[in-house]
Amino acid sequence: MLESMEWLNLAAVKNARVYVADGNLFFNRSSCGVVDTAEIVAEMAWPELKGLWGHHGKHWVALDELDAFCDREGARPASKRGTAGLIVAEQPAANSKQAKLEDATSSVARVSFSEPSEFVTCQVELLRSESFEEAFLMNSAANRARLGSALKFETVVKSNPSFAALADPVNAYKCFEDAYANGKHTIEVRVQAAMGDGLTFAFEVSETEGGVGFATEGVRIVC
Repeated sequence: MLESMEWLNLAAVKNARVYVADGNLFFNRSSCGVVDTAEIVAEMAWPELKGLWGHHGKHWVALDELDAFCDREGARPASKRGTAGLIVAEQPAANSKQAKLEDATSSVARVSFSEPSEFVTCQVELLRSESFEEAFLMNSAANRARLGSALKFETVVKSNPSFAALADPVNAYKCFEDAYANGKHTIEVRVQAAMGDGLTFAFEVSETEGGVGFATEGVRIVC
């Protein structure tokens, strides 16, 4: 397509005004990134605003910059779009009350995300809808073992004022990828409580085996 006359005759192509961004993360659906989307469009549309909010070179590039962007040092490997990440929960003991609760929910959480920040957004939204079993299953096996159970996970979230603020749908939040190293992503989630100061959480997210999904390894409050 990029070599067709129809493409080459487009005014945007002739004027080098073709840009590349993650449509699934910023353009195809409303989410906590809607403000980022507006800033990205502004940086694209007005050359004098390019890079003003720090999105150029991180969240979008011009088409002729794409190869260099993908080949840059420390670039994250391309993820498989539209594939399902499988997060398998351990089989609980058959006779326990908790076993019956977890058996009533799915032992496998099937999710499809192209970006770790989208994955974290989903987990936060599950917390905000009090879907703690589903949110619990989005954690890695090691993290689920540390937490113990979905009920204990719910207790931790509700009993800690900071995590309770994260799970409160009244509070606005934004999330974005802050760092990537050794196959793990750090996703920052910034929460502005309706009453009180803002909070920042760092979600440590790993890529599941085969690179077809994500799992939360842990969450810490950033001081």
